[in-house]
Amino acid sequence: MSPDTVDPKGRFAELGNRTRRLTPLSVVRALLVVLTVFGPAGGVYILLRRTMHVAPNMFTPVWWDEIENFSSTATFSRAGFQGGYFNAIEDTAPASFSHFSTHGPTFPLIQGLWGKILGWRYDSAPLFNATVITVAIAVFVWTVRPSILQLVLSAATFISFWPFYEFIPSNMQEALHFAIGILLGTAFYVAFHQPSRVTREFNVLLFVGILVAALIRSSWALFFVPYFCIGVRKRPLSVLFALMKASLGIVVSLWLWRYLCAPYRNIENAYLMIKIVTAETGMQPLLTNFARNYAQLKAPTVSFMPMALPAVMQTMALVPVLATFLLWRLYRRKVIKVEAFHVFNLASIVGSTLVFYFMAAGAPRVFPLHLIVTLVLLIASNRRAYLALAGIVVAANLYAYRSATAQFPLTHAAHYSDASRAAVTAFRADVRDVLVFRPNADAWCNTVLASLWTYNTWYGGLPPGLGLALFQNAGEMPEVHSRYIITDARTILDLKVKPVFVKNLKTPPDTSIYLNPDRRCD
Repeated sequence: MSPDTVDPKGRFAELGNRTRRLTPLSVVRALLVVLTVFGPAGGVYILLRRTMHVAPNMFTPVWWDEIENFSSTATFSRAGFQGGYFNAIEDTAPASFSHFSTHGPTFPLIQGLWGKILGWRYDSAPLFNATVITVAIAVFVWTVRPSILQLVLSAATFISFWPFYEFIPSNMQEALHFAIGILLGTAFYVAFHQPSRVTREFNVLLFVGILVAALIRSSWALFFVPYFCIGVRKRPLSVLFALMKASLGIVVSLWLWRYLCAPYRNIENAYLMIKIVTAETGMQPLLTNFARNYAQLKAPTVSFMPMALPAVMQTMALVPVLATFLLWRLYRRKVIKVEAFHVFNLASIVGSTLVFYFMAAGAPRVFPLHLIVTLVLLIASNRRAYLALAGIVVAANLYAYRSATAQFPLTHAAHYSDASRAAVTAFRADVRDVLVFRPNADAWCNTVLASLWTYNTWYGGLPPGLGLALFQNAGEMPEVHSRYIITDARTILDLKVKPVFVKNLKTPPDTSIYLNPDRRCD
């Protein structure tokens, strides 16, 4: 019998060839790929088990933004764009279909699609976070095809990147932004180092990606500058035209944000970048903001927690270092697009945070996003000086290991406490027979108006489909549109509504549910 008769398609021969190619080096490479891709998710799981002795499914959203993120996602999962309003002082977005707060509809839509497919529970967000970061890293590895040295640096960078450990076990937006940052760093690697792969489809996809990212967090709009400057010639007029297109992209994205998102007029220094572009405020809040932020920046160990401090300091330290690289290459008359990208990426976020954002609370949320873009591109570039720079960042992160891991259980204690889960489940049980979602009713019929002082963990138990509008004092509310009101006995008397008392609540403490009789929903 001939060999072709036994194995007519040569499958066993091909299998033998693959087996012979399985060398110790390929095994090491495969292990490093697995470590790189799954390292951050695995690291979070290990720290949860070793430092807190908790299971990932014990998570409950407790931070202020998390509560809104969780509830708005649950509402989108159940009702799409037909749920109640999430906003401040019942101030709705110009886009009538958008019922989602100052953060807009894009993030609840993305998480909500996950929720529609897999369900949305209290512990869903950390799994979503770990998944999007893991997928983004897998795209990076697949696109770059890193060497062994690059894989070692990639694994070490991602595993020791402490902001992952602050935000993966959360229901904040940052994990999705980390994934966006990794993908943007990978895309700009292709644009700078593999121009033959930059097709029309690639450019369109990158443009759409930046625009969508900017509708989740407005600072991503800054990436329109490098996007429009990628293929620009050195002629001054060409550069000027590219910058004009980038400026237009930024302005349009901020105006689109204002159209889709509910305003935040009752806090003057919030969303200043958008308010300046849309002429909602003057220059004085910028000066006040800068003075406060600069004072906080001068005392970083006081302003930033141990898990955030390394990334914040690295972002600022890399600006002059990479600027030196840029000047050196300029002196040698070399191409400087990559160096200019890095300097712009990091300097623009430091500068814009100083002027437009909150340094102590905001820098730990936005600096690491731009830092991960630069680290991904440094490693992917595979130049010795850049690999050495990435190695220094890894060494600094490893140096911070003790303080960061000591902070981890303190940061997430409330996330994994029995009291947090009891608060949301008790609230949901307490309001189940009163706060009822009506699928075909007006959005205000599915909205709860609540005093800001009552806003805490328990509102994560708001029934899906219902929105939450918050106010600080009755003077902000010339009229009330929401069907349901949760507040205390004194405040309800100051609201311009004749309330119908429904039920005393155990949580929030000293509050009751009232109905707005002017909102007919039957």
